[in-house]
Amino acid sequence: MTAVYRLSSSLASHAGLIFKMAVQQVRRRYIDTVGGIAWSVLQPLALVITYWFVFSVGFKVKIADGSISFLTYFITGIAVWFLVAEAIPASVGAIGGNAHLIKKVVFPAEVLPVIPIITTAIIHFGLLVIVFTLVLAERRGVPWTALQLPYYTGCAIVLCLGIGWLTAALQVFFHDVQKLVEIVLNVWFWLTPIVWPPELLGGRWQWLLDLNPAYYVVKGYRDSLLYGVPFWSNPVPAIAFWAICGVLLFFGAWVFDRLKRDFAEVL
Repeated sequence: MTAVYRLSSSLASHAGLIFKMAVQQVRRRYIDTVGGIAWSVLQPLALVITYWFVFSVGFKVKIADGSISFLTYFITGIAVWFLVAEAIPASVGAIGGNAHLIKKVVFPAEVLPVIPIITTAIIHFGLLVIVFTLVLAERRGVPWTALQLPYYTGCAIVLCLGIGWLTAALQVFFHDVQKLVEIVLNVWFWLTPIVWPPELLGGRWQWLLDLNPAYYVVKGYRDSLLYGVPFWSNPVPAIAFWAICGVLLFFGAWVFDRLKRDFAEVL
């Protein structure tokens, strides 16, 4: 509890620095490209179109009663997954990638894994414009529950933060962590109903989905944009999500707080 409070207090006191560095990262990522920041939308959009062609045109996957197209169903789920799948690997290497800051100056190391998460969240809002456009075109409007999207985006950020602190600290000492995270994310993607509808799993296995924190935010995006389901109407998945996130956050903060004093020496 003390570690979480200490690191969270540091994040709050350095909020301006975090946002400034996140914006700088966004600029540096696309400064030498012709397309500029448009690539942040074009790259995931190309992947969405590929999956749409394979599963909708090729395998002819249908969603529920067919009132929602596979493309709309898929893009409302994959949008938040892109945030998770890009932010976590970037956080893993945040300490090693900024060794000059850790070694040469008194710098709050705990903010470094957070900066890639905020960077990805900023880019995420650009993709949401495409998502809203597609939903509006197909559904002729969005339900009022779209206003709760910031809640689910916040859920994704908290999930990434707990994992980011833990893996970033361990990566300094064990360089295999990055590869392990990449494997876990690939498996995690297919275990989460993003491409496939959750009905395929069967009712008796629903509890497994409730234990998948990624599914909570993916379903939350769909509930908000497609089905008009308010976040407080399903308390059990919410309790499970925040319990899992709480464990990840506390454990990640504890590990980071314990190891950060040795970062400069190891790096």
